[in-house]
Amino acid sequence: MDALSELPPEQRAVLSLILERRKGYDEIAAILGIDAFAVRARAHSALDSLAPLATSELTPSRRAELCDYLLDQQDDEAYEATYRHLQSSAPSREWARAVAAQLSEMAPDAVPEIPEEGSNRQSSSRLGGILLIAAVAIGIAVGAYLIFFNGEDASRSSSSTTTSTPTSTDATQNARPVAQINLLPPSGSESKAAGLAQVLAAGNQRAIVIAGQGVAPGTYAVWLYTDGSNNKLLGFVPTAVTSTGKFAAQAALPTGAGVYKELVVTTQPVPKNAQDVPKAPGEIVLRGALKGVPAS
Repeated sequence: MDALSELPPEQRAVLSLILERRKGYDEIAAILGIDAFAVRARAHSALDSLAPLATSELTPSRRAELCDYLLDQQDDEAYEATYRHLQSSAPSREWARAVAAQLSEMAPDAVPEIPEEGSNRQSSSRLGGILLIAAVAIGIAVGAYLIFFNGEDASRSSSSTTTSTPTSTDATQNARPVAQINLLPPSGSESKAAGLAQVLAAGNQRAIVIAGQGVAPGTYAVWLYTDGSNNKLLGFVPTAVTSTGKFAAQAALPTGAGVYKELVVTTQPVPKNAQDVPKAPGEIVLRGALKGVPAS
């Protein structure tokens, strides 16, 4: 961590907020009381300091694009474009990998994948997730619901992973989509899993529908997540995943869910009773930045 430790304190602080706290430029600007452009400039200057001089032939605009990619500060369209560029550009891959190696020392799960030349993994991960919208719609139609562990539902939680009758997911009926969340494996994972979630709104209510593919057989839970100590269990995928690797689920989102940063899917045994409900997520297999949910 020598290079990271030598960064100016203000640059290191911005990187910490981005990588460890999963904050965006605008959020950090509000925290620090400075302009979002100044936040971005500090972050980019930090990454330029971590980069090898041998790849300095990259244009400033290209380096800025790669910085935003490595810091996960792009929308989906920009992310896809940068990913495709990295597939075709050896100098950009060299620069990005050198910087990513440094950033991984601070937060190994926060740094996105750097593709190989001509790699087609993208089509089976982020782009492939977009194709899962059909599976999400099917999940709604067949009533694939999460098992809830709040109120009276906790007292009748099941030891199986079969579908339960919904109590608070009626917000999905006649609701309109307000956000889409691509769910990807943690950085560095070799998993080919992918998922897609849609946030639905009906008045002041919010619900979420999720579909996934390529996960290992087992039982899974869905969480609102910020870090290891700040999270909320939404419930369990109602049917154990089989060798097909596919799942679908839906849940109502609690008021103030927007205070969390991510939606994550974890490997998690279904508890036998309410007293055994987990307080912390298991191993994260899919994750994506939470969108379209109010913080209050």
